[in-house]
Order: sequence, then structure tokens, then C-alpha cells
Amino acid sequence: MALKVDEFCSFLATRNLPDWMVAQLRTNLEEKASPDVTSAPLTTETLAEMGIAHPLHQRRILREVQCFMKSAEAAESSIPTAPGSRPKAKIKPRQMVYERDTRWPYLDIACVKLLKDEPKIATPYGHWQRRMALEAKTNVGKDNCLRMRSKESVTSFGKTKSDLSEGFEEDGTPTATKDVADDDGMVSDLSEGPSMDWQDWLSSRLHSWGMLSLVDEVLKVAVLGNLTELRELVLQVQAHGTGFAESLEKTPVPSHVPVFPDAPEEDIPPCTIWKWVMWRLDSLERADTRLQKLLNKCEDLADQVMGYSTVTREISIKPASHKKKGTFNMKKLMMGVSVVSAVSAVSASSAASDAPPRSSSSVILESTSSAVRMKNEAKPSALERFRKVAQLILSHIKGKRQEGLVASTKLLTCVAMQSKVTNLRHDLENMMEDLDKWPHLISENRQSCESMVTRLHQASQSLFSRFVDLRQHVELELREATIGDQGTVETCRLENKIVDVQREMASSLLLGTHALQMAENAGVGLQANGIPEPPNPWEGLILPEPPWEASFLGALRKLVLELATGTVLEVGHDPLPERLDAVEPCVRAWFEELQLRCQEEKEQYAEAGQTPSPQKLNFWDAHIGPENVDSHTSRSRLFLQSFDDFRSRQNLSKEQLRFAVLVQHFASQDTMDFRRPPEKRMHDDVFEGILTSSVNAQLVTDAHRAEWAIEGDGFVVPKAQNDEERKQLIVDFGASLVTALEEFLLAFCKRRQLSEKGSDYLIQAVTTQMSQCGLANLDRCSRVGQFMVGGAGLKQHVNYNISCTNAGPLGEALKLTLGCLKEGFNFYQSTTATPMEDGPKSCDPQSCMYQCATLRFTTKLGLEMPDGEDEISCVVIDAYDEVRIHPTHTI
Repeated sequence: MALKVDEFCSFLATRNLPDWMVAQLRTNLEEKASPDVTSAPLTTETLAEMGIAHPLHQRRILREVQCFMKSAEAAESSIPTAPGSRPKAKIKPRQMVYERDTRWPYLDIACVKLLKDEPKIATPYGHWQRRMALEAKTNVGKDNCLRMRSKESVTSFGKTKSDLSEGFEEDGTPTATKDVADDDGMVSDLSEGPSMDWQDWLSSRLHSWGMLSLVDEVLKVAVLGNLTELRELVLQVQAHGTGFAESLEKTPVPSHVPVFPDAPEEDIPPCTIWKWVMWRLDSLERADTRLQKLLNKCEDLADQVMGYSTVTREISIKPASHKKKGTFNMKKLMMGVSVVSAVSAVSASSAASDAPPRSSSSVILESTSSAVRMKNEAKPSALERFRKVAQLILSHIKGKRQEGLVASTKLLTCVAMQSKVTNLRHDLENMMEDLDKWPHLISENRQSCESMVTRLHQASQSLFSRFVDLRQHVELELREATIGDQGTVETCRLENKIVDVQREMASSLLLGTHALQMAENAGVGLQANGIPEPPNPWEGLILPEPPWEASFLGALRKLVLELATGTVLEVGHDPLPERLDAVEPCVRAWFEELQLRCQEEKEQYAEAGQTPSPQKLNFWDAHIGPENVDSHTSRSRLFLQSFDDFRSRQNLSKEQLRFAVLVQHFASQDTMDFRRPPEKRMHDDVFEGILTSSVNAQLVTDAHRAEWAIEGDGFVVPKAQNDEERKQLIVDFGASLVTALEEFLLAFCKRRQLSEKGSDYLIQAVTTQMSQCGLANLDRCSRVGQFMVGGAGLKQHVNYNISCTNAGPLGEALKLTLGCLKEGFNFYQSTTATPMEDGPKSCDPQSCMYQCATLRFTTKLGLEMPDGEDEISCVVIDAYDEVRIHPTHTI
């Protein structure tokens, strides 16, 4: 049968082949001399020469030609046959039934199925069974199809002829395409947009349930929240062309898709399938991005911690363990200095000269002989030797101070890194919990979260081991207090060490809950002493055994045993607890007297109809009530345990003891007052300054009325010729004094590594005691405050002396001595008696009154405190009160 070019091209155009393909065929077929297409059968080689190189396009054209020829033959066979010929049997139409398919729960569809008793009919074109067998037939040429790809494993369709040189049979037909039927919409133009492997595309497109199964799988994975699989399925959907995605945009979401109750209210899910899938994909990707950022931070911190805990320890700790304690002889040291100087001089001269270098032994021999000659020729003077020794001592002290700063820096670094680890671990755990609620993320990052939490726990354990190494001297001091000095144990020292160990940061991990409970039962716990529980940066860390538990329990058993047997004696062979019990009633009586005074003052305000200031009300509330009296008494008992004059069994009078206890009470109360909120403070002091704004204004006002000493440097107002000059001198003196005092205190705060807020607390506390406020504390606690004095020859000397001191385990501290001397007065008046009962009395001008107290200010960093703020403590280490009055007669 002849087939013309125009008819053939028109037929292909009606079969919805692309216009460019039909035009390419028309052009190449018209160039041939024969107008009959069937004269030269079309093969894959001829189609490739025409520019149609794609296997699917070639197979489509060849199949259309085959179908066209079969249709033409069927039309010819439909002509009535001659008489006597056998008629063809009629094919009975197949019967179909619509049933609900339960294989795709997310798609509410009805599928077409043949009846089971119907015979299978093999039609030459368009049968569903042949389409189901497409995958099995295409597998025959799978290897050849794979060879058609380039070596770079390209996933898209080929575009050149070289890519199609393989994959054909010997007869010229494409592999895996023989006798394969297809429908009209099988092949489409895939030159643009997303693409996929042609075998997968063919399998999914020709499968009767391929498209529906893809949509069903996308919905399933989107509901589960598997980000990786959802991305792959979305790419597969996009690879089928924009028309498929657009059809899904118009299809509503099936009712089987669940609703997410934990989703944000402002994030409303769309109503169509494709938009809903993209909405889920966007939510999962945003959640995975946030999780990835947090995991990166955790990983960086874990690497930093492990490097800090291993490399730093090897470098900084191990060399120190091999370092020997050196004790040196000053005479040998001076000789060594001379030898070293001689060696340096000889080395310098030899380097400067042109002579060839000599061996080190000859240099040493010559330097030694030179040192001997120098010793014989000129002997250093005593002043020079003293200067050299003083320089060595100062360098040794500076080195010790530098070691303390390095240890403090290491401790701060360790605790700061642990705080970061704890915060990141909590953030990661909270994010894991949130992502499990919404959007139900399943990804590689989510799966690695558990391993990251484990790694952060390991980092915390490493930092805790580092912390134990840095604080091991505390355990050693506890052991030394337990052993005692030559078998004699000081119970006060041991008890203080037991309390101090419990105040250590993370004491619950260092000692264990069992040991802390034993201390509470013995009456030496933190709760028994009214001390808050210290912070624990390693919260949640579980240890197999507390590192300090054995030492602590040993010290606790020693204390309980020796106190029960009474064999432990304090210095002076007098039990300290008995003396504390003896003076406790007196201490309680003094605070009850203070309570009574506050109650009387409160009643006087009420009778006069005056409104007291908030600070006055706070002071009354802090001293009125039996619970306040008990608290002040217990704190004073702890103070007397460490008060040297009381521990050394000196003959303290009742007045001297009262003076020391009350000065300690008011000074420590003033120091703690600055940490309270403004509405709960007991004083309304004003602060100013030059370098800071934390100097008490009363100090600036009365600076010229006292003598000052700052680290040995004296400050006294010079004499002036007239009033104007004196006013200017007072102003200049106040500015210079305040500047020097601020520089001294700021340098101390820097060495102690206090925060800005802690530095303000310290400066406020110290300058308050260095003003009239500190003298007022002395007046209301001493016997001097019970008298008023006067006379023409009255002289009052006020002195303040501040310097640095060593507080032992507490480190560097400030020592402040303030005193007031009154002399040359001619009469006095008692403040405890009324003028009618006891009027002014004259006295000898040699009478005098003197009161003095020495305060020690210590600091503790905020990382060791529950509230995280630096602690400033004030303790009285010496107190003296003296009144010498020689009365003559009543005026």
C-alpha cells in the first residue's frame, strides 16, 4: 500500500505529535525522490539522520507507522468476501465493574477492573494488560539503557547524537521497544523543566497506578514529616511536568489527611494538595534549618571544651607537678647573681669581638674566675645586697600574685564554659521537644540530636573534672584541719572548714547528698547556720562517686567524736564551746536592748504624729521580733568563733566584748545593705566621685576633718594663710584624696576580677565606713558614745588607714582601721542620765576617750553565689574602746 508524505504527516499531526517533529519529517521525506513513504522503510538510523535522535520519539513514530498500516489493512479486510469464504468471529465486548480501591488510603477514587470470569482478550493496541507488562518488557534492555548514559551519570535525557549511539538491536530497532503499545499521551516534549531517568519516567507514566501511587506517597511522607523523602518525591512530581503540579493545585486535600493541632494559629494550612505539600515542606525545612544552626553551636562548643580540658591541662598542670619547692640561701643567691652577671658580660664581649667562638666550658671557667676576682676586688655594700634581696622578694611576691590571677582565670573560664554547655543543652532539649510536637520533623539533624546531647554530657563531665583539679586545695585544707597540728585538733578551725567546704560551688556533686545530710544532722550544715545553698552549674550531672565525700565524712566523724568525748582542747586549753555558751546570754541581752530601743523610738514617732522614713521602718523591722534577736545572736556566735581576741582567751571585759559584737553587727549590716533593693534598705546615703560614682558623699564633705593613709601614703590638709586659700585647699585636697582612693580600690577590684556591679558594691561599702557613718557605728556601740564632752582645749583626732592584706584562703583583702581620739576637754555629760539627775561634771584636761576598730573586707566572685552577684563581706578583726575620765567636781 502506497503512503504519501502529505497523508502521513497529516496523520501524525492528528496523533498530537509535536509540530517540530512533524515539520522535520516532512522536510526530510520531501527531499527524497519517491513520494511514497513505504518505498524506503523508516528505521532508527534514518530517523536519527533526519534529526530525531531520541529513542522515545523514534519509537513513537515507528509505532504510529505500524498502527497506520494495520488500520489500513483492517479497512481493506472489512470489504465483503467472496462466496464460500469463512466469516470472522465477533469479539464479545468486555464487561467492566467499578470497585473502590483500598490500596491508596489518601486518595478517595474508584478504579476499573475486569470481571474474573471474563476471558483475557489480546488486542493489538491500547490494552491495559500490555501497559501493565511494560516494566517487565523494558527490563530486558536495562543494561543497554544504562550504557546510553554518559560516564558522568547524567540523570536527565540526552540531547546529542553521540549519547544515542548505543542501545539498539542488530535489526535497527530500539531495545526494549519491540511490540510495546502506547497511548496518545505517552510521549511529551521534555526538553525543558525538571527531568528524571527515562526508565523511571517510563515505568511511572505507563503504570496504571503510577501517578496515583506517587500522589499517595507524597501525602503519606508529608504527614509523617520525613524531610529527605519528601524532597525526593516533590522532585519526582515536578519531573512529570508543570501540568501535573497544576492539576494537584486544583485538587482539594482528601479528608483522610489529619489536622495538626500544635501548628501555629497564624500558619493556616492550604486546601489543595500541592499547596499543602509545599506548605509542609517549607515548615519542615525551616525547622531543620533552625536545628542545624543550634547543632553547629553545640558541636563548636563541645570541640572547644574537649580541647580546653585536654590540651590546657597537659600544658598548664603537668609541668607544675614536677616543679620543686625551692628554698635558697641569700648568700649563695648573691654569688649566683654575680656569676650570672659575669657570664653575661663575657658572652657579650665574645660576641662583639672578632675572635673565634670558644666552648661553653671555657666560658664558664673564665666567668667563674672573673666572679672570684670581682669578689676579691670589690665587695658589694650592705645597701646593695639589701636592694638585690628586696628585688628578689618583690619578684617572688609578684609571681605568687600572678599565679593566683591565673588560677582565678582558669576557674572563671571553666565555670563560664559549663554555663554555656548547660544553656545549649537545655535549648537543644527544648527544641527537640518542640519539633516533635510541630512540625513532626524526621531528618538526619533530628536523628543526631540524641548523640549531641550525650556529647554535651561528656563535655560537662570533662569540665567538672577540671573544676575538681582547680579546687583540690580546698580538700587538702580540710584534711589538714582533720589531722591537726601534732595531733591536736582545733574544733573551731575544723568546724569552719566543714562549713566552708559545703559553701563550695557544686557542693552537692563534690560531697554527695548523703554527706550533706550527715552534716545537717550533726548541726554543722548550711541550713543550721542560715547559709543559702551554693549554685551548681553542673545541674543534672550524675557521678558514680562524689570526689570529696570520703574526706568530708572523715572530718565530720572526727568533729563529732572529739566534741562528744571532750578530749579536743583549743588554744589555751579552754573549750571554746563552753565560753560561747557562757557569753551567749549576754549577747542576746544586748540585742534585746537594741530591740527595746527601736520599740521606744517607734512609739515616740507615733506619739508625735510623725511619719518615719522608709529606711527607719526597715531598720525597726530588722531588729524587732524574737526571730530577729535569735538570728543576730547566732550570727554573733559565729563571729566570736573566728574573733582572735576571744579565741586566744584574752581577758576581755564585758564592755570590750559588747563593743566588738555590735560593731561587727552594724558594719556587716551596712555592707549587706547595698545589695538590697532600694525600697528595703536601712540607709539613704548619697554617692558621688571622680572616677566612679560610688564614693559616699559624707566622705567628700568631711575629708578635711580627718587624717588619711592609703597604702602607706598620707593625706593631710596643709595649713592656709587665710580663709579663701583654705577653702581652695579643702577643695583640692578632697579631689586628690578621692582620686587616690578610687584608683586604689579600682586596682584591687581588678586584681580580684570583680564585675562592674561588684566593684560598685565594694567602693560603696568601704567609703561608707570611712565616713561619719563608720564613726557613728563606733559611737553607738562603745562607752565613748555614752558621754558628751566639751571645753576650750577640746581636740578630736579622726584617722582612717586602708591597705591590702593577705586573708589566707580568702585571698587578698582590704584592711581598714578607723579611730577617733578626744582629748583636752574640761567637762563631760552622760547621755544615759537626765540633766536634773546628773548635770555636767568637770574633769581633768588629761582625760581622754579613744575608740578604734579594724575591719577586713573580703570578696567572693558571683559565680560562687546563688544569685550570681559578687559577695562583699566585712569582719571585725580588732576593736578597742577606752574611756579615761578624772572627775573633779560638779559644775
